[in-house]
Amino acid sequence: MTQPLNVKFVYALWGTVSRYQQMLRNYVPNPDSYPWMTGEPPELFRWTLLTPLAYEAVMDKIIAEQQQRRRKGELDFLMYDSGGFQTLRKNYTIEDIIRKDYELYTGYPYADGYVLPDLPTGPRKPLEEMELNIVRSIKASFDLFHMLPDELKAKSIPVYHARKIEHIDWQYEKFQHITKHSKMASYSIAGLNKKFNAKHMGFIRYLKSLQPDCHIHLLGVGTPPAIFCMEQVGVNTFDAMTPHRIATLGKVATFYGALAYSSNLEESVEEVAIEEMREQTGHRCPFCDDLKRLKMEPRYRIMHNWIVYEELRHYYGQFDLESFQSYAPKWYKQLDITFHPEKHKKVEFEQPSLF
Repeated sequence: MTQPLNVKFVYALWGTVSRYQQMLRNYVPNPDSYPWMTGEPPELFRWTLLTPLAYEAVMDKIIAEQQQRRRKGELDFLMYDSGGFQTLRKNYTIEDIIRKDYELYTGYPYADGYVLPDLPTGPRKPLEEMELNIVRSIKASFDLFHMLPDELKAKSIPVYHARKIEHIDWQYEKFQHITKHSKMASYSIAGLNKKFNAKHMGFIRYLKSLQPDCHIHLLGVGTPPAIFCMEQVGVNTFDAMTPHRIATLGKVATFYGALAYSSNLEESVEEVAIEEMREQTGHRCPFCDDLKRLKMEPRYRIMHNWIVYEELRHYYGQFDLESFQSYAPKWYKQLDITFHPEKHKKVEFEQPSLF
């Protein structure tokens, strides 16, 4: 029996877990029939990401649920996200994020990791803007870090952004004071482009070489073959809104990517593809047993998609590099051409001044 990949999928919460657990209880009469339900308790939702800023009005309810789950042994790790992406939507300034995160992090100090504020930069924005945002992100991170009590400082997680390897060097110089205590850092792909590619893999591999014992969390990557590549370059955990987001758009996840599901066809190529996936991979879940209901009900697609993402760790555990090259040659090429830091000629990075 193959071992699953070590990289873990962190479930980004949309509201409470209980409504999804209720669906599992209602629709999984025989848990032993499904690999993702084996174990005591099952793997689903054991690693969870919560953005307190997005759920400020109902934090009491959500945290009460997470504490109950932890007491029952259903929760291994709870991570708070800073909500820095809200600055892209112009809902908040970075100063707002710092203030709100301080209130919510200290008001609900029950997480295992606290992501520090960052200012993401869109991939089409100029390099100068991204470098200025890196500076502002570092300043915001330390502004919040110094405000937090010691027990939360020890669980703080800085966010790295990079388009050049020099960006990693500079942020590491600043952030190592934080990560030497928490042993955790996160990496965002937002600034380069929205696809996990060879350059990202090189940056992560380099960051891991600087601090081998650091837990690396990858933000927002959800393409199935990327999960195998994450393992190869040293990623420990990743989160993605992909399973939930594509479900609301009428799509279902497979082991190979997302499928658009047309609800007005009696039988579609998507149904055939799902059946083939089930046959080839052994995927089983009660939410795709009824393909017509899967078409019509978003909550069925959400549950199916989450289960697929949990199973992907096990699915890709069967591959070595040679078999992965045959299975996903384009992704293998991205992995194979990942640059090696020792061969990279560095140029001086002129750090924008903000302090």
